Amino acid sequence: MQFIKQLFTAYSQAITSFFYVAIVLVVYHEIQRSAQLEESWLGILRNSVTTKLYYVLLYGLLGGLVASSIILILGITVDYQVMLIIWTLSLFLSLFNQRYLCLS
Repeated sequence: MQFIKQLFTAYSQAITSFFYVAIVLVVYHEIQRSAQLEESWLGILRNSVTTKLYYVLLYGLLGGLVASSIILILGITVDYQVMLIIWTLSLFLSLFNQRYLCLS
């Protein structure tokens, strides 16, 4: 029960975060841009922009939930300093090639 309470608390804090809203706006802009491209190529828009955005948000939240649960169950800990080093290195390498921004 404590796990579910912490999960809902974390999700409510994440959804109301400024960074989450900013990322959603960037994703919305990219979906809108791809929809315009699709409409210019095909002449018709297969799915609306809001429908695509809902799917992206839903699958992102579910994927984050599954990944977080697996990390929690396995007991993997990630130190803040290590993440800071990885992000800094990734951003530096992305100056040379954009594909180096991907952390996977």
